[in-house]
Amino acid sequence: MSTSTLTPPDTSADLPAWAHRVDLGGGREIREARPDEFPAAEDVLVGAFTTGCWVSPGYQAGLRRLGERAQLFHVWVAADAADQILGLVLTPRLRYWDRPHFTFSVLSVGPAGRGLGLGRALVSHSIDLARSYGFDRIEIHSSPQMSRAHELYYRLGFVRRIDQETGFVSEFEERLLTFTYRLTDPLPADQVLTVPRLPAPIDANPFRHRRPSADQRATWPTPDAAARLAADRAARVERRLQSAGQLTGADQAIVDRFTAQISQDIGEGLRTAVYAESPDAVDLALRLAYARLDLLEARVARTGFDFLFGSGPSSADVLLFSLLLSFDLGQRAALPGFGPAAVAYWPHLWNLVRRVLALAELRPAELEEAGLKARSDGTFNEPYGSLPENFVLDDPRAAWLEPVAGVRKGLAPLDPSVSPTPWSGPLAPAARPGRDLKSELDSVAAAWRADAGEPLDEAAARFWRWIDCDLVDGIDQLAAGADALTQQALRRLFFARLSWLDALLGGQPYLTGAGPTAVDRRLARLLAMWGEDKLVGLTPIDPVLADFPHLAAYTNLA
Repeated sequence: MSTSTLTPPDTSADLPAWAHRVDLGGGREIREARPDEFPAAEDVLVGAFTTGCWVSPGYQAGLRRLGERAQLFHVWVAADAADQILGLVLTPRLRYWDRPHFTFSVLSVGPAGRGLGLGRALVSHSIDLARSYGFDRIEIHSSPQMSRAHELYYRLGFVRRIDQETGFVSEFEERLLTFTYRLTDPLPADQVLTVPRLPAPIDANPFRHRRPSADQRATWPTPDAAARLAADRAARVERRLQSAGQLTGADQAIVDRFTAQISQDIGEGLRTAVYAESPDAVDLALRLAYARLDLLEARVARTGFDFLFGSGPSSADVLLFSLLLSFDLGQRAALPGFGPAAVAYWPHLWNLVRRVLALAELRPAELEEAGLKARSDGTFNEPYGSLPENFVLDDPRAAWLEPVAGVRKGLAPLDPSVSPTPWSGPLAPAARPGRDLKSELDSVAAAWRADAGEPLDEAAARFWRWIDCDLVDGIDQLAAGADALTQQALRRLFFARLSWLDALLGGQPYLTGAGPTAVDRRLARLLAMWGEDKLVGLTPIDPVLADFPHLAAYTNLA
């Protein structure tokens, strides 16, 4: 039975009076779709997403589930005087919406409605709803080839949130692009429509991998046990490679820096994403974990190395292997999302970790523990539940054990004539600032320490490294110019780290204690320079300082 036959709940009382019907002139209007119109609306959706655009077969099938989606979303249609549906958009039924931002989805205008300004009208309708409910921002997600819609978003003032692009949604490995709109003209508080919130009756998103139930989560290993398992495996493999003379002789200080980044952002980040109850904590952890993987992928692709530092593995490669093995064949099943990422989606890292596995020569019991080898009863060790679909590998376990043979290629787009969204490729090299960025920040921090007589303790030194590696060095590399993959990764990590810092400073006034230190002054000065438009290498539609409210206030320290 089609989900179009489902009857949506009556939440019309949750809508502002003006929203029920919006006159667009020329006999056209925006209104809610009736359930009997859902099949026709689905035809418009499919027509819109396959004319001058393309979507995967799985995504297209999901477009014909409006009845299910309408349980949690209002279905708004732009219709003409003859009640022909020309376009549509979905917005949340507010009583079931639990996020701090508003959103809309599947914005579409069918071929018969194009050129009439309906896309802009449907977006404006969504913005006006957000304003009526008192939201200060809208966040939306979109596939990269939907460039016509993206150009509309840019014209209306949306910015790209590259740090939040953590979702893989189809067999074409599409990472959803994320855009934010800031509402700068809020309604007075007494005009905001308040709606009592209720638990959502169902999860009606046909694309989203559902989070395991509380009973299922109770059977998982504890976070400490998961951390020990990955660390112990890495230590065993490192000892074997060391005794066999197979570890690289790379500069140990650099290896240690990479090891710390991998442990913090990928190891701790993925565990946080698995075990955290807050959706915001899950999202934030995944932003950093995936951004770090993006940058490592770009490094290996750029250098052509087999491993992070050359033709042989280091302790950093071994740790990365152990963490990603646990993730791919275990923790991935625990993650909610739009097709949780698999290691094979980073093709150069996929080859790297499989090379480490081949050198490690794991024993049968270790292969069973890792989920690579069946137990005596024919089952596999799946501590977090059955693995979700891996869009690029039919049998991930077998693929882990296959010899490395070239870099895996992604599928070609269904319609190669459709260009990706603007500003998705490389940027032209930009002129460097008149003064070296790191030197300027060093002088600010040094002056502060001299005045305060303050040593740089371990906690402050850790923040100093994060700021230097992810923010200062990232801007320097962007300013100097880099290949497209590296630029995307640098920008993603830059804003992911800022999101992490903004969340941290939302709960405490300074980075390491009750009072400001040299590292606080260093960060505040960098942020102030960004707010003064003195950093180069970012795109015109990237986030601005105002998108990080706690960091914006923090610039007072500068």
